Amino acid sequence: MRSTHAGASRHDPGDSPSSSTAAVFRQPGSPLSVRSLLVVLLLLAPAARAEELGVSGKDVAGKVSLNGDAVSLAVTTFSKAAPVARTISGRVVSRTPQLLRFTWTKTTSTVGLSERLAFWRPPVPTVTNQTVTVDMRREGPDGASVWVGTVDGQEQRWVVQPAQGDLVVLVVPGLSTNLWNQYGVPYLDENLGALRARGFDARRLTINTEESIAVNAREIAAEIRKETTRGKRVLLLAHSKGGADTVTALSDPANRDLLPKVVAFMAIQPVYGGSPIADLVGGHCAIQGVVDLFFERVLPVVNRVDDTGDRGAVQDLRTERRQALLREHPFPVDRVATVVCRGHFSGRPFAKPRHVLRKPLWAFQKFLEKSKGIQSDGMVALEGQRIPGAKAEFTLNDIDHFEPGFRGESPYSPCDVTNRLLDATLPFIAR
Repeated sequence: MRSTHAGASRHDPGDSPSSSTAAVFRQPGSPLSVRSLLVVLLLLAPAARAEELGVSGKDVAGKVSLNGDAVSLAVTTFSKAAPVARTISGRVVSRTPQLLRFTWTKTTSTVGLSERLAFWRPPVPTVTNQTVTVDMRREGPDGASVWVGTVDGQEQRWVVQPAQGDLVVLVVPGLSTNLWNQYGVPYLDENLGALRARGFDARRLTINTEESIAVNAREIAAEIRKETTRGKRVLLLAHSKGGADTVTALSDPANRDLLPKVVAFMAIQPVYGGSPIADLVGGHCAIQGVVDLFFERVLPVVNRVDDTGDRGAVQDLRTERRQALLREHPFPVDRVATVVCRGHFSGRPFAKPRHVLRKPLWAFQKFLEKSKGIQSDGMVALEGQRIPGAKAEFTLNDIDHFEPGFRGESPYSPCDVTNRLLDATLPFIAR
């Protein structure tokens, strides 16, 4: 028989040291056991969150999720054909501050020569699985949060993106583009596809692109107000005259209450300071008369039924008018984070097949370059695309005025332009 000292707790033979410790928590005033306490602590501890990144590339856009050792990559590849979406699932095998290595299984299906020659029976493809190793490396100052590597033959950048639950992207089209999509021109389709592939809620505004800047500015402001009323923050993307329309909307003192909800403004070749082609048209009464007639009489016939043209659509783009409007209502660049993509081209041969919409751009570009020494994209001078005070600006060589919106001869695709512009803007969007 084992004796116990007075005041000592009883210790059974089966009790372990941990059980003795647990007994402390079972004493009066300590109702929780160690196991219960651990459960409570685990419930209160924050769950590990997956790292969500945007995928950016020349012809690819998408999202990647890093959750522990799991990698999930959802990307869309763009070309002149229909976009192709796919998902890659992999596993992280090693990770350091500068290197992320993961593997994934690539499945291929091929039909051999013997199968193709056996025309009397349906060919049976050979399916093979290959384990692929991918190295993504840090790039940027001080090891910034950008991973760079090649996945399945495509160069990609994985970048940190803001939370997108309350963010909407409004895309503002350029001059006289209402009817392009109706007649099979995929203008801005790829840009929208790239934004959506990266997880953004994006839509193209259905403004009348043959209207004056003042009318379109009011419609843009109304669309921004509609989104802010339902609790959304707005990211703006505008091309060409759409840039002038958007600048005017944001410059109007009546719309200053909207500025805190506009997280950023991305401008592609904006007609900010005016267009030398509009100046050329306005300098000749006969040419101006033909253009006015075209906008007011011809376009409403071939365009949407509810659209009517306005001669101000072109006249408002003259340098004199643009500068006067900017003096009257300066653009609040200090309150709206602005990023600009400028573009120009030169040296393209005349005898080369190109889209009918692009043929005049070659002649306009040559005229401005040879007669006035102006670098341009065929419509807007390179300097006229600059927005003073912009947070960031980059210039693309060998891109005409329409190629940011649908593919042509340029090495820069609409997906590429959109990704570059978005990546340059992300640091200025509050997360």
